[in-house]
Amino acid sequence: MTLEVFPVAAAGKNIRPGTVVEFFDKKKLVCAVCIGVKNERIQVLTESGRTGNVTSKRILHSSEAGLDISSGRENLQLTLKEIVDRRLQLMRQVSVAELWDLLQDEEEGFACEQLAELCFSEQISSDHTAAVLRALLDDAMRFKYKGGMFYPLSAERLEQIRLQQERQAQRERETAEGAAWLAAVWKGEEAKEPENRRRYIQMLKDYCLLGTEAPNYQQIKKLLNLAQVPQPHGPFQILVRLGIWSEDENLYLHRFGIQEEFPEEIAAAAGRIEVAIDVKEREDLSFLTVLTIDGPMTRDFDDALSVRFLDGRVEVGVHIADAAELIVPESILDEEALERATSLYLPDKRIPMLPEVLSEGVCSLRLGEERLALSLLAYFNQEDQLEEYRFALSRVKVKRQLTYSEANEMLAEDKTLGYLFRLCTRLRRQRIAAGALLLPLPEIRVWVNGSGTIHLNKIDRETPAQVIVSELMILANSLAAKELAARGVPAIYRSQDKPQEIVEPDASDELYRNYRQRRYLSR
Repeated sequence: MTLEVFPVAAAGKNIRPGTVVEFFDKKKLVCAVCIGVKNERIQVLTESGRTGNVTSKRILHSSEAGLDISSGRENLQLTLKEIVDRRLQLMRQVSVAELWDLLQDEEEGFACEQLAELCFSEQISSDHTAAVLRALLDDAMRFKYKGGMFYPLSAERLEQIRLQQERQAQRERETAEGAAWLAAVWKGEEAKEPENRRRYIQMLKDYCLLGTEAPNYQQIKKLLNLAQVPQPHGPFQILVRLGIWSEDENLYLHRFGIQEEFPEEIAAAAGRIEVAIDVKEREDLSFLTVLTIDGPMTRDFDDALSVRFLDGRVEVGVHIADAAELIVPESILDEEALERATSLYLPDKRIPMLPEVLSEGVCSLRLGEERLALSLLAYFNQEDQLEEYRFALSRVKVKRQLTYSEANEMLAEDKTLGYLFRLCTRLRRQRIAAGALLLPLPEIRVWVNGSGTIHLNKIDRETPAQVIVSELMILANSLAAKELAARGVPAIYRSQDKPQEIVEPDASDELYRNYRQRRYLSR
């Protein structure tokens, strides 16, 4: 029960030098003697020897008999201690529970004098009434104190208070238990795990991820303070020591709710996917010499190229893995892909949009394996002008799987790669003539190896192999957009307004010029 102390006018009346009074100071009941009255403020000397001023409204109890203030400060303080000892001895004789049992059905309030007569058989003095006051205020549960009177609480209200106190005591025990556990973990000592271990761990995670915005911030902060765990980095280290997080834990993944692992039902659904090829609906392009060009760490091959030299013209193929054919719309796999939106490439790991059995398996254009694809077949004449094109649902089989560096090394001797580079160089010139603005920037690749060593590598985006891939992807996307628009198919188109200003070429520092030019582009 939270005790509410109301002003007691009666106790504060007729107080003069020598009157013994009691009042609350810093939530503690203090016994003192009045040594003077000035402007309705009472000057007091307390049992501990302190002097000060209190208002008459703060006085809870005053004695009828007074002390001789001329006897000296030490004598007054000694007498006050004797008075307190007597009152504490009398207080121990007061059974608040029995008093409440006797009066619980009464609605009116009772003064300390009335209650003292029920508690003691001898003649009632100020010490007896003060003892009752102390006992009931110390109990702070069965009686409500208001206006100098004590009112017995109902049995229902008492039960509510009891339950509240039990819950509060339980929370305090749990807090002490949790703080002891955290302190032991922090010090590297063995400790008994609390029953609420899972909850404490979640609170630590929330603190690391959300700081002051954590749902139970005040509670976990109290636990950490009691455990003397330094903040803000201590909670993270505790999670590391418990083996829940690693030293290099990516908190952004947790903060944005990105799951590395797929739920069991998603993994199971992915494992049940089978490629059922309908020959009638799929054009068989497995005879083509299809090749992929990717980075050395690539495991999910989603695009491939082909070249076929015909009479008087050349067929260039761009083949995109047709994952959509295998993922049923509105299925749990489709919903999971929609939730993730994209595969994430991080310095130390890759988090795929679809389970690896799909992204690196049946949906990946792997070497020597037949796969479903959406293919663009574009036909160029001898002057490298596009004459016609078509899209096809196809079946393809990759014959060659190259890295960018391997493709660059083979360029001079490989007829297919040599032709593609020459064609893509002309396609790029045509785009520039049509208004395209090339602003290539090198890519800085950061990765962390298995031992935790950080590596940096600058990737040139303008090598012949990079130009081949980028220009053919641009060609495929632009022709797809043209086809969708012609057929009236709803689609998301990306366009770019002209820059606000054209920065003149700078042969001495082309990279700086490209950065400057990018600043003048609209979003």
